[in-house]
Amino acid sequence: HFSFLIALAAWLLALLYRLFKGRWPSLTPNCSRALGALYIGLCIGVVAVASYNFNKEEAIVELQIVSNKLTRPVSFVHISDIQYGTTSKQEMVDKLRRVYSLKPEFIVFTGDLVDFEGYATEDFDVLKESPVPIYFERGNHEFYHDPTRLLSDLNQIDTLRLLINKMDSIGEIDIVGIDFGRTPGYLGAQFKNIPLSKNRFSILLYHEPVEIPLGVAHGFDLLLY
Repeated sequence: HFSFLIALAAWLLALLYRLFKGRWPSLTPNCSRALGALYIGLCIGVVAVASYNFNKEEAIVELQIVSNKLTRPVSFVHISDIQYGTTSKQEMVDKLRRVYSLKPEFIVFTGDLVDFEGYATEDFDVLKESPVPIYFERGNHEFYHDPTRLLSDLNQIDTLRLLINKMDSIGEIDIVGIDFGRTPGYLGAQFKNIPLSKNRFSILLYHEPVEIPLGVAHGFDLLLY
């Protein structure tokens, strides 16, 4: 992609120059070789950095949130964008087992579990290994393929709670999952159908970090994307 964009930018500059200034100035052989070497070097550098970032282990960020709505400490893990299909099945399994090893009380997953249609139902057996409930709502990548099939497969997993524009509760916490959508006023319309208790700690799960003031105004204590 980087190589293509650089080539496209060079072509557009040459075209504009030709339209308004005439012939694109010729370069000396040394200058051409230097630009070619710079171009190849940039491409190799970008691919190397991208490959490193794609394959390195994800960092686990620990946050501590204080609320007078909770009478005891509660630990949970938020995960998103595994995108199985772009990543391998083994990577998906490794990521989820790493989450399980943190021993949370529950797990929240804000979409983009899959990124292709070639998965088998048993590929998600790793989700059945979870020792705690997993609260899941869909992201945009689920809609690139067959979202109905995915919902059917995930519905068969006892450890997973599908939150498609609805609320579930665990202990002193209410968890609301809003299905992915981009139509104007979408989130506000969904919020109207899900009233919150001011006395309970509430978490919003949504895939895309938009309409944050709207979520705060509705009364959510924590917004996760």
